[in-house]
Amino acid sequence: MIQLLRKFIRETLDEAKMSRREIDKFSGHPVKDRWDIFLRRIQSGDTFLYEREVKRSGSGVPTGPKVQIPIIISAQNNSALIGALTQKSPDDYVAAFSAGVEAFDVNTGARVVLNSPYDLVKDADFGSMDPFAAEKIQVDSLKGYLQSLLPRKKKSGIKIFVGQRGIVRVDDIKHVMGTGGGRAPKEDISLLLKGKPVAHVSLKSASNPAQMRQWGGISDLYHGSPSVAQNKEIQDFVAAVSAHYSSVRSEEVYRSVSPGVGRSAVYGDSLHVDLVAISRNLSLVLNPTYGPGVYEFSGGTIFYNPALPDQEWEPVLFATPSSIRNDLGIPNARLGVFPLGFANSKGATLI
Repeated sequence: MIQLLRKFIRETLDEAKMSRREIDKFSGHPVKDRWDIFLRRIQSGDTFLYEREVKRSGSGVPTGPKVQIPIIISAQNNSALIGALTQKSPDDYVAAFSAGVEAFDVNTGARVVLNSPYDLVKDADFGSMDPFAAEKIQVDSLKGYLQSLLPRKKKSGIKIFVGQRGIVRVDDIKHVMGTGGGRAPKEDISLLLKGKPVAHVSLKSASNPAQMRQWGGISDLYHGSPSVAQNKEIQDFVAAVSAHYSSVRSEEVYRSVSPGVGRSAVYGDSLHVDLVAISRNLSLVLNPTYGPGVYEFSGGTIFYNPALPDQEWEPVLFATPSSIRNDLGIPNARLGVFPLGFANSKGATLI
């Protein structure tokens, strides 16, 4: 019994962290290969989540729960790790961490040395069961940086450009998550002043359209959101998917969408989201173009309401086979509004 319990604990720890066992899962898979994903994220300067204990100075005794810190792993000073990821060698992977993997704290710029793969927490790219893990990293980073700007301006906040509504003052950032059983909110970040929302940001943790997944769900559009006059096209798409899947069940399909439906999927039914940030490392930077002391969001690809994402980011209606979904009455199918680049990465058929 004790041996079984130890095995269970070990496997649970493995599944939560970037262990030797976890990194080697899906090796050779054209999309899910974690060696390739890890290497690509280091080279792109993407953020990882480092978990460590806070210990009392001089004693080595933990003072409380572990803390999670957003970090960036250096692409220049980790040749052993880069080599292990390139060669997909579990032994070299563990050895690289044992020798020390160099990174830096996104909030403070402080140097961090990782001595074990268990120092890194898995996010959605690596199969995390927490759908908000990647968002949390970025929101915590933004919140920490914002607080560092506030000591002398706490009462009035800092000025941030948010698009067509211009400049808002912000003194805090809140991570907005869906509640159990309810409809998920369109925004992922609320910008606050004195506890009240002043702007909303939709955050997509991705570096390209193929990673981003959906712009939004399709059910609300289909059932007739008041702001979507074109929802007959949704009904037509559902009918086309149902007919197509009656004979061809194993392929993804897509169709172009009108600007009205596209904007509703991107910015919400009431178009209340101010901007969409598609980023692995969202930050705030000063931009004097908007005036002295004004910040804007930076990092990745950013669209301001009401701009319609274009090229590979263009919203399209998309359907894929799914063993756990029956969207809008179509058995074993998931439907949504996705980037065109995502549909293309799946080899989807235009219907």
